Parts: sequence; structure tokens; C-alpha cells
Amino acid sequence: MTQAVANISSRLTGPVSVSDVIGLSDAMQCPSPRLVRRMVHRYRERGEFVDEHGLSVSEKFSLLYTLAVNPEPLILQMFPHGEKWPFPAYIGACGRIIAEDYAGVPLRDYFYADWRIRMKLALRLLHIADQLTDNSAGYKLYFSDISLDNYSVQKDSLEVTINDAENILIVDEQLLAEDKNPGYDEPHHSVYDYCEHGNNCLTIDVVSLCSKTQSDFNYYALCKSLLSSFSDHDQGMTGGLLHSLPASLKQSQTIKSLADECAKPPPNKDRFVIKDELILVLESVIKSLTPATESF
Repeated sequence: MTQAVANISSRLTGPVSVSDVIGLSDAMQCPSPRLVRRMVHRYRERGEFVDEHGLSVSEKFSLLYTLAVNPEPLILQMFPHGEKWPFPAYIGACGRIIAEDYAGVPLRDYFYADWRIRMKLALRLLHIADQLTDNSAGYKLYFSDISLDNYSVQKDSLEVTINDAENILIVDEQLLAEDKNPGYDEPHHSVYDYCEHGNNCLTIDVVSLCSKTQSDFNYYALCKSLLSSFSDHDQGMTGGLLHSLPASLKQSQTIKSLADECAKPPPNKDRFVIKDELILVLESVIKSLTPATESF
């Protein structure tokens, strides 16, 4: 905490700039002026009559300190639930305590649920990865702390949200497209991590993610950590969310193979293609479920 205060104290003069925020958190490893403006403009704790660039010294300190210690409340404000982002709604803050809308129970509670429920949740997780990777706002959000406890599920609707947004890297796709640095539009392909203990380690290549307009990192992280048979959690929760599909389901082996290939693609296959195939198969199976087969 002392180090965070020391790092911030030298950044308090003038409007919030890229140089003020860069490196303060995972979110700001490669910030753009547009991202900084979005953060300041949507910062709910600033004065009512202060323009988006004119935070007081105390307000600027509060924003930068929050960014350094736990950027989650700022991310919830920059990408709000009301605009269909997959995060809980931000209610407010008092000091370092934040209030957000109830998002449901941990995904962990559904690990042994009926396979049809787990299949729907897997599809929702893939749709979240799609949204974070490609959206109309022009930002790439790379989520690097994927676990059964970092997603929440609403019991009635099975809506899934990310309940721990602290470890998200934000990349401004528009800036990359404007700068057009060499190789900016060449896809970045994540390489499978071999872990010493368990299978849920993830290495995030910040330099590549910050310099490319397209990366498969969100699909790699999701499939490796939650969907594939490589997934390995505590309390014996192994085999991924799509474990134990019934032998009577003719697409069972296809789904398992695609989930594993999404985590660790064979040499001749592209992860973007694999995840699209997995989504199509899951959608097909879910669409084929009749009211009778859904009464579980």
C-alpha cells in the first residue's frame, strides 16, 4: 500500500493522462487516450460539476489509488452491466468497500449439475469470450484469472457474469488500427502452458496482446481452465465443465474433442475455427432439447 501511494504521489498534477495510469494495474498495461477518457468520464466518484478532464487532486488520487490497488470498480463503471457487458452492476463505493448487484452463486456450484445445464453454461461462457474479444466499443478485454469461483450464475435465468474483474487487460483496438505498426493485424495465437502443479496456470503475453488487433487468448484461457479435460480444480473437480456427457449423446465425443482442441489445437487447426465449431455443436444440441428432455 505504501509503495502504491508513493507511485501515485508523483502523478497528481494536471488532467489524468496515459502516463499517469500506465502500469498501475493489469488493465492499464497499454492504455490509450481514448480509454483514459472513458475511465475518467465514467468515474462515479468525481465531483458533480467537474468536467471529464478536471478532477480535483483528491479525486485524481482516489481514482489512481483504486486503479493501483483494485481496478475492479473502475472496470465495472467503464464496461457497465446496463450496456450488456458481462459484469455485475456497480452500485457505489465507500472507501475501499464497493457495492455491486447480486450476480448469483459461483459457477463452482454447477460443476456437478445436469449435463444439459452445464452445456448451456459452457455456451454462455463462450459467448462472453466472444464479447470480450470482439465488440462494437473497439476494446479487447483479456481475462487472465479464470476459475470456477470467478464467474457467477443466476439460478433462474442461468445468466453468467464475471464476478472478479481485477485481472483484465484492456487493449484499444482502434488505436492499433490507427497506428498500423508492423504486424498489428496478424493474429496472435496463444501457446499451451504446461504446468508444474495442476493444469490451470496461464501465461499472458502482454507485449503480443497489446500490439495485435486479434488474439485467441480468451478462448485459450477459457477452454484450458474451464471447458476441456485439461481443466483441474481443487476438491477433485477435474475434466472440465463438459465432463461426463452421456454416451447416448451422439455429439458427446465431438464436444469433448473440440473442447480439448480449443485448449491445445493440433498443428493443422486454428483455435478461432475450433471455438466456432464448438459453439455450433453446443447450439445444435441445446436447440434439439425438447421440453421433456429439459425437465431435469
